[in-house]
Amino acid sequence: MKYTEKLEKEERKLRKFKHDYQNMLLSLKELADFENKEKFKEGVLKLEEYFNIKFASNQIWGFNDFENLKNPYLKSIFIRKVQDMREQKIIAEFSCPQIIENINIPIFDFVRVIGITLDNSIEAVCGHEDGRILMNISKNDDATKFVISNTMFATQKPIQQLISEGYTSKDNHSGLGLKNINEIKTNNSNLFVSYKYEKNLFVATIIVQE
Repeated sequence: MKYTEKLEKEERKLRKFKHDYQNMLLSLKELADFENKEKFKEGVLKLEEYFNIKFASNQIWGFNDFENLKNPYLKSIFIRKVQDMREQKIIAEFSCPQIIENINIPIFDFVRVIGITLDNSIEAVCGHEDGRILMNISKNDDATKFVISNTMFATQKPIQQLISEGYTSKDNHSGLGLKNINEIKTNNSNLFVSYKYEKNLFVATIIVQE
């Protein structure tokens, strides 16, 4: 919890700095136009390009919505896995526009489900240029929904084959991840997990009913 609080504090400082530097650049560009100092303007544009690259890179936090994920167990697993994605140069997009706190399921069961799903997404795109993982969390009065999508680089296999025990496309891998999720579903009647292909994405949807 201390670790995630520190990351959130740094993220707020980063957002404030980004806002300030953009305003400063806007003022400098206006001055450059007025004074017609071409070299000065060129330097400012290069500075803007540099910062845009840095803020868009995988080395700096850029997720406003982690603050809305109030459950410390889920927040920790998502932050840890996003760090793994960034270390492996995977483009990560996270959205959680609503406050998410209590999940109506034993938390360690659910952390296992989320962990397996994120690990599978990371393994699917690791080592591929332009690999992307999208994470979206939303809720209504009846349920909380987690959608985790990753770009596909391998041949699409039938969904039923993917979830069958022992199947894997990875070396030195037991292939039991999705099978374990099925077993957790069996013990939690309000947990629903589905998979589909959507264009060039593999999409896992996890729903917990209240």
